[in-house]
Amino acid sequence: MGDLLPSYMDGLTSEESNPAVEEHLKECEICRAYFQAMKEAVASERYVEKSREEIQKEVHPLKKIERETRKRIVIAVFAVLLTVGILGTLYESLYGTGTQASAEDVKIACSKIGDFVTIEFLPTDDSYYIEIWGGAYSTDENGKETYEWNKIQPVKWRTKPFETRNKTGAHWGLQFLDEDSIVDQNGETIQLTGEESLEIEFAGESKGVKIAELYTEEGRETLER
Repeated sequence: MGDLLPSYMDGLTSEESNPAVEEHLKECEICRAYFQAMKEAVASERYVEKSREEIQKEVHPLKKIERETRKRIVIAVFAVLLTVGILGTLYESLYGTGTQASAEDVKIACSKIGDFVTIEFLPTDDSYYIEIWGGAYSTDENGKETYEWNKIQPVKWRTKPFETRNKTGAHWGLQFLDEDSIVDQNGETIQLTGEESLEIEFAGESKGVKIAELYTEEGRETLER
């Protein structure tokens, strides 16, 4: 009889056999316990399968949300990196590069203390500060390198936000031994002929002054703006 119980439980036994199986289950405690165990096992298996399907139904939308969240995070990170790159480029273009100053960007003041003449280049706008770039180096036929000290270029730099203003203007200096001789910025003594000049190269124009004239107050005043 025990061999018929699985078929009976699955509804595979004939109508003629069913009454005999049911009668036997009433009388046989062992078969009845075995049949009950099979029903509980099948019920448990069906519950597990149902639970698995329900879990899949619950997990599927969660996976979709997770994919959408991951996609949004990637887009957000890309947007942040792009923004940082653009801001970095903009910051570099505004504050990381100097431009040749025009004559209107610079106020020039000259002074002489002892043998030293100092020319000061001050910005006319507080949003900028001024630096002085010198002329190029050249090498003569003997391989001696010389600095073109008498050609200078005022360069303006935009003041950075929140930057402590430790820079405003720039200075250029020259030592006179007497009114007819100087020590140039290569450290050499030069006897002046009156033709030597200082060339200040602004954007769009150049301003020159005779070196010898810087020795006198009147000459220095001609350079001041």
